[in-house]
Amino acid sequence: MDRLREALHAGVKKALAVVSSHYVGIDLLAVCAGYVLPEDEVEAQEKLQRLEDAADAPRHALATFFDAEVELPALGA
Repeated sequence: MDRLREALHAGVKKALAVVSSHYVGIDLLAVCAGYVLPEDEVEAQEKLQRLEDAADAPRHALATFFDAEVELPALGA
């Protein structure tokens, strides 16, 4: 489980580095505070779904970009 968590954290670090290379001066601590969503629960869920849908294809492209750098832990490790 620790290796999986390390892989997750390494991926998040790389993704934040990519984002900050595009948006100089971005407040990464604010990004790490989570989503900015409407207070209404239904509106928040709808917006979150739109955000996740919009991130789906780019997620795959960015993950593929890092494939050569990431070593996944062995199953059962």
